Amino acid sequence: MTRAEFLAAIEIASRPPAPQDLKDAPMIEPWWVELDDQFLHLHGLVQGHPLLPDGPVNTSPLLAFDLEVRWARTASRWYRLGPTWQGMAPQEQSSAGQSLSDGLRQLRAQLRSH
Repeated sequence: MTRAEFLAAIEIASRPPAPQDLKDAPMIEPWWVELDDQFLHLHGLVQGHPLLPDGPVNTSPLLAFDLEVRWARTASRWYRLGPTWQGMAPQEQSSAGQSLSDGLRQLRAQLRSH
């Protein structure tokens, strides 16, 4: 992915998805978030990915996330998130999801400024 493509993905991630964006988006269930190198990535079992077979996935860098609506935007595409945030107790998910969303918003702002 070129720098221009990555910056374009950041701009796309700055707005919530339209219904059409999620209509055919792959589903990840169960899923979790891990820090690899300098970016966060989604990991889990994907279904319906246009390029990969159903099964384990490690996404491109995570750029946006909404736990309430259950979507994520990576550098390459939108994803629908299943209900199972592996390793996170249900009572912790809301505050962790908000912290993750806030952190990704700050990351996008920093990346745009460089």
